[in-house]
Amino acid sequence: GKIADTPEEAIKIVASLTNGNEQLTNMISTMEQDKIKYATQTICRDLLDLIGHSSQPQEIYGKVPLYARFFVK
Repeated sequence: GKIADTPEEAIKIVASLTNGNEQLTNMISTMEQDKIKYATQTICRDLLDLIGHSSQPQEIYGKVPLYARFFVK
């Protein structure tokens, strides 16, 4: 997988992974096959933690609605 060196880079990686329908479908399928419990909760918790460590929280908070759509069924 990809590794980020900063919270901002991590947010960009997550956004790039979730922007493509095919990639998002593959991620969902993998999580379901591996029976990863609480995957959405874990991802959201980690993203919120990154916001707390970001040097640009206003930029990230402004994009929360964009990211939130990926976690709603």
